[in-house]
Order: sequence, then structure tokens, then C-alpha cells
Amino acid sequence: MNHLNVGIVGLGWVAGAHIDAFKAVTGADVTAVRSRRTHDDAELSAQFGTPLKSCVDYGDLLADPDVHEVD
Repeated sequence: MNHLNVGIVGLGWVAGAHIDAFKAVTGADVTAVRSRRTHDDAELSAQFGTPLKSCVDYGDLLADPDVHEVD
């Protein structure tokens, strides 16, 4: 696999640090986040400066074929 799409569990204070860390990794992008609350994907994408989709169910994140790894 040449490119890794990462899903992040939780949108607490550390999520931004994880997203920024993955931005610095060549070949890896955070593409999805799981949160207890519903979020607007466009707003999250603007907030973190990268395209993101969100979900509230762990199963949805784990089943997403576009997510290769969960952090």
C-alpha cells in the first residue's frame, strides 16, 4: 500500500495534534474522524485544513473501505 488513509477516534484536544502529525507524514492522510457528537464535514474540513468525513458510530469508521488504519 503506497498511501494510508487514517481514521481518528475522538475529537478532543489531542485530535488536532494527531491530524497535524499525520499531515507531516508522506503518504498518510487523516480522512475520517469518529466523535460522540454529529459534526458538519465541511466545517471539520475547514477547521483542520484537510478533507474529513465524520461519524458517530465506531462500526461505521471501522467498516469504511477508504480508511486503512484507525488511530
